[in-house]
Amino acid sequence: MHTLNRFLTYFRHNPQEFYLYVLLAVFLAVLFINFPYNKSLIGWDNLLPELNFNSNIQRGLFSLWQENEGLGLIGGHGFASTLPHTVFQLILSVLLPINYLRPFFFLIMLLLGSVGAFFLSDILLPGIHTSKKGFASLSTGLFYMLNFATIQMFYIPLEAFAVHFAFLPWLLFLTISIFKKPKKKYFFWFTVISFTSSHQGFIPPLFLIYLIFLGILSLFYFFKYKSKNVFYIISGIFLITTITNAYWLFPIAFYTTNKSNIYLSSYNNITTTDDFLLKSIKFGDINSLITLKSFLVDAVDAFPQGENKIFYIFEPWKNHLNSYLYIIPSYLFFALILLGIFYSYKKRSFWLIAFTGIFALTFLFMASDVPGLSILSDILRNHVPIFKQAFRIAFTKFSTSLSLFYAIYLGVGIYFVLEAVSTRKKYLNTISALVTFALLITLGLPIFSGYFFYNRTKLTLPDNYRQLFEFLKKVDPNSRIADFPQFIPTGWLIYNWGYSGSGFLWYGLPQPILDRNFDVWNNYNENYYWEISQSIYSQNTAQFENTLRKYNVRYLLVDPSVIGYVSPKAVSLDKFMTLISNSNILKLINNYGSIQVYEVEDHDRFNNFVSIRNNLPIISPYTNWNNYDKAYEEYGDYISDNRQQITNNNKPIDIFYPFRSLFTGRTQEDIEFKIEDNNSYFSFKSTIPKEMIGSKLIIPSLDNDEINEINPIDFTQTEKSPQIYLDGELIPASPSGEISLNYITEGNLEIRVPKVNGYYSASLLPNTYPLIPISCDTFNTGIMNRQFINNMIQLNSIGSSNCLDLDLPNLSQRLGYLISVENQNIEGKSLLFSIVNKNSQRADLETYLTKKTNNLPAQAGKKQITANHFIQPPMEEFGRGYVLHFDNISIGRVKTVNNLGKITVNPIPYRFLTSLKVVNSNFVRDSSSQAPRNDSIQQVEHPNPSYYKIVLSQQKTTLSDGLLNFDGDLTRSSQMPALRTDISIPYKTENINSNEVYATKKSAEADSWTNLRTDASRSGLSSKMIAFNNSFVKGVDPRGVEPLRSDLRDPTPHRRGPTPHPEYQKYLSFVKPAYAQESNSDNTQQIPDNKNTTLILSQSFDEGWKAYEIRCQGSGIRYQIEEFLPFLFGKEIKDHVLVNNWENGWELENAQCTMKNAQCTIVIYYLPQLLEFAGLGLLPIPFIFLLFLKMKNHAA
Repeated sequence: MHTLNRFLTYFRHNPQEFYLYVLLAVFLAVLFINFPYNKSLIGWDNLLPELNFNSNIQRGLFSLWQENEGLGLIGGHGFASTLPHTVFQLILSVLLPINYLRPFFFLIMLLLGSVGAFFLSDILLPGIHTSKKGFASLSTGLFYMLNFATIQMFYIPLEAFAVHFAFLPWLLFLTISIFKKPKKKYFFWFTVISFTSSHQGFIPPLFLIYLIFLGILSLFYFFKYKSKNVFYIISGIFLITTITNAYWLFPIAFYTTNKSNIYLSSYNNITTTDDFLLKSIKFGDINSLITLKSFLVDAVDAFPQGENKIFYIFEPWKNHLNSYLYIIPSYLFFALILLGIFYSYKKRSFWLIAFTGIFALTFLFMASDVPGLSILSDILRNHVPIFKQAFRIAFTKFSTSLSLFYAIYLGVGIYFVLEAVSTRKKYLNTISALVTFALLITLGLPIFSGYFFYNRTKLTLPDNYRQLFEFLKKVDPNSRIADFPQFIPTGWLIYNWGYSGSGFLWYGLPQPILDRNFDVWNNYNENYYWEISQSIYSQNTAQFENTLRKYNVRYLLVDPSVIGYVSPKAVSLDKFMTLISNSNILKLINNYGSIQVYEVEDHDRFNNFVSIRNNLPIISPYTNWNNYDKAYEEYGDYISDNRQQITNNNKPIDIFYPFRSLFTGRTQEDIEFKIEDNNSYFSFKSTIPKEMIGSKLIIPSLDNDEINEINPIDFTQTEKSPQIYLDGELIPASPSGEISLNYITEGNLEIRVPKVNGYYSASLLPNTYPLIPISCDTFNTGIMNRQFINNMIQLNSIGSSNCLDLDLPNLSQRLGYLISVENQNIEGKSLLFSIVNKNSQRADLETYLTKKTNNLPAQAGKKQITANHFIQPPMEEFGRGYVLHFDNISIGRVKTVNNLGKITVNPIPYRFLTSLKVVNSNFVRDSSSQAPRNDSIQQVEHPNPSYYKIVLSQQKTTLSDGLLNFDGDLTRSSQMPALRTDISIPYKTENINSNEVYATKKSAEADSWTNLRTDASRSGLSSKMIAFNNSFVKGVDPRGVEPLRSDLRDPTPHRRGPTPHPEYQKYLSFVKPAYAQESNSDNTQQIPDNKNTTLILSQSFDEGWKAYEIRCQGSGIRYQIEEFLPFLFGKEIKDHVLVNNWENGWELENAQCTMKNAQCTIVIYYLPQLLEFAGLGLLPIPFIFLLFLKMKNHAA
């Protein structure tokens, strides 16, 4: 009893500590009830560095170039800011099991934030530490912990939001402390907390919001005192803030100024940004602001249990949020908040009044549906694209700060009430405090039933994934992985073991992985998806293999546990496995449970992402978006003719494809070809560069099925061939399929494609569309109707979906189609349009129809009728049927009105259009010299994502000039590429004279035709040798495939699947020319110089990649300094080119560092990485400065 009395006496004299213990007790209750024992938190957006600490720390240290993210990119997340979090988790892993790290981190952040709010309230409230002030601070801490805005941020947690929650109160507390009394200890702790909280920079808008708050408080402080010392204090705070965040702030500033347009125009964002804005507006009304509800209340998740089950993620909270136990406390607390603001002005409390400035700004940005208050946010969203994107979901950016200011002024209001009642009867003080405490607990009641975290995130990662990570840690980290299935263009996946979220694999893998989650940061990653998905769902094995080669994929990871939550059939895993079984370049190397790992067998084209090629053709035009790369199919590696990116523009175009991209899967503005509907025909237009004068127009053969119109009654066929016009003149048909372009006036090329109607076509009129409205979203069923207006059907929606499906069951998927849709956007969102493949139950195309706002000249007030054109490429050979899906979507109270007009579907000669090309008359296909010259690469050092050191070695070739005989045609043997060394090469002699000896069948001891010729020279042989090689020999594929047929019109052979023993082998012979001299000497020379030699780096093209020659050779200090700082001491190789329409290349023609030298070193460096290094270098400065000041004061 005596001990208890001592405690009570102590707490009476120290009420602040008592209420702090109460806050800790509530937190402990939350912890013990909600901690996911024997599980972890995995799902939704997540950071999981614990799956591979080494790789994730390196990625944080070298964050400018995220090599692991698909094809490599510079990301818009402040990834460097993950370093403090990753290091903290690494230290914590010594004490806790790995699966406990993430839940423990979030709960610690909850505690830190709540305690920080407690102390912030304490420093803002007037007076000494009384019981009333202590309880007011407790109320602030409890509200900040238990309010529904906080719950939404922690329910589906992301580390950056939790860090923002935890440290925002402390940063504001230390700022006020410095302003009140600028002690060195406050500056020290402000520096420490500024760096510790820098992880909030992973979501850069969070830091920007904090910076605005800091600026507003500083202005209040400055204008009150207006002294030089005040200016110095404010400058010191901003300088510390900048320096402690510079290591991630410099990179993100570089990204924003140079790459943000990629993020803004990504498919994911152009199809979802408007939806998120409307969802924010829906919950921007007064009621939502008082109850702190957001769009997350309406968020749904899916999990198949026999059949697809879709449910609200906040289902356990729904009843509570709609009950009086939540609504009454919410409105009561809001009244107390307003009372607290009133009390702040009544008492003229300077800092509480200053805080009303940042509170008002936060409230304004959240009040997006409050008349008069939404003006500021509307102006910024409508006129500043980067603001619109960054703050498209205002709640996730402002809700934490809004709940903090609610908590602060709630504490002030409660303090005012307690002061008022304490003057009357003391017991009223106690009753008021107990009621307030009970209401605060009631506010977050479901938390105490275990619903602080979303149940679907409480998971255990299956062991087969950990086994997979361990296996891949042992293989080459410089190998790109492609994960499958790939059935949706967004990065959101659901697994049958419970995971639902944006992915997790890359945290455990040391290798790059081509995951869809990275597409928003890099257009090349997105384009990979369009190409690979097209090859998969068209079951085109050759295109599938070419796509893997083009993007330098070494491993395939196939995970059957990924499910299609929209349509299970859309995953099409069985068809994908058929595609794999038909491929001759894939080999199963391991499996872990249901996960299978395949290796691409001809992956040795690159050495640590580096390769060398000779005589790459220059192919035009450059395409932004494409799902079928005909150029790569025909020519293999090439240089893209992109005048904005190629440094050396003197080289002529070798091949020009007028209709290289017929891709229409994004917006109508992204279409890269011109098309017009001229009643009886479609006009496809392009412009041939004038520099192509004298070139040859190669006209491919036509597929009869694409140009024959079939009568649906008697099935008679009528041929409708396209016509070719150049500068308005009809080009007559040529038997050879080859036209010489002896003159080009303007280069205007037009292909007139007659409209093929009949059986494989459709013409749909609005009066045939169903009038009964149907919602395709069971969670969005507000007001909807349809009506006929001006020969169009009008779809109206308010808070609902209003969808229309038009079935086209007869269309053969073997053909390509042009689909034309008339629409008129009247109000709100434009129509969502999808082409659903009936065979795969997947949307082959999904985008929005054109949204026009300009008026017709003759009809003021009427919106423009727009013709949208979509190309559906050929899909499966025996597939049949498509569904045209339209949806008129309205979110919240914003009305959506669209008119839908006539729709036509016509077959087009897709293969003809994409194969049409113009070939430079001076271009000679030299496929052998295009083969990889990686044997000249002696060494590649790649210690981090931003640095490559390439050592090129000496090569030799013979002076003899043999010829190859292929069925009577002679070709220089110097054009022949290297032989495979893993096969036996038969060769024999014919017409042997007395000076020749017979050669016997032997294995390929030499690795190139050069060595075979040298061996023949040494032996004195003059012979014909039959040899099999895995590279092109006049119409032979580098992988050993047979040509389909001889085609003299086109220097490029068609391709077919590989055959292990081609028939042409017996026709290939080695001939010693008459002019070649017999010699037994080892007459060799070095390989030719660097003319037409390209050094390729298999990372996404970026101007930040720089290549430097290291002129000093050897191993001395000078050499090491030059290779370490090549941007200072090396000579830059200027000819930076775009290879294969996505990767980096440097033409070595003008490089002084030639392979004539015995050894040559080239360093490739991602120069912007220096920004992060500069930021890291600044970190010690504040601490050193504070230490210096301390020493100076001590001396004084």
